[in-house]
Amino acid sequence: IDSRLQVPTCIGVFEYSLPGANRPSRHTTVKATCPTSGWSILMKAKVTQMIPTVIVTRSLGKGEVISRDDIDVQMREATLVTGSHFNSVDQVVGAKTRRYVSAQRRMSPKDVCVVCKGDFVTLTASSGGLSVNVSAEALGDGLIGDTIQVRNRSSSRVVKAKVGAIGRTEIKL
Repeated sequence: IDSRLQVPTCIGVFEYSLPGANRPSRHTTVKATCPTSGWSILMKAKVTQMIPTVIVTRSLGKGEVISRDDIDVQMREATLVTGSHFNSVDQVVGAKTRRYVSAQRRMSPKDVCVVCKGDFVTLTASSGGLSVNVSAEALGDGLIGDTIQVRNRSSSRVVKAKVGAIGRTEIKL
């Protein structure tokens, strides 16, 4: 509060609200109310939205399997986090790095693959209540939910499959 204003002392804790139907933006007006004295004042405020972001705690080389000890979640200012990012360690633990990733850097989907090119994976083909598992080779990199090509190791047939988990792909028949 501006020291030039003659504002009575507030005993207790201020209550803050957005006047009218305002939605918070980076620079906004906030109403501060003293519930014990019944007075209020409008003031300018800077709003910063913080979001969880997965950060690498140590440098990782290409092809390393990411463990829980290699990463951490830190709150970062949303305007400084550009592009795609991970917000939970569960999204990357067990994945492999596609390239060198330096310590204290934000981890992005471009840095990792859940199924990597050349990996041997389980391909599950399902229809209704029936499912068949076969061994396949990944012909591309992918994250959970991505569609990649895999080659059935016994028939050499190439199919498009959805990455379901680490080392697992699936197709619906």
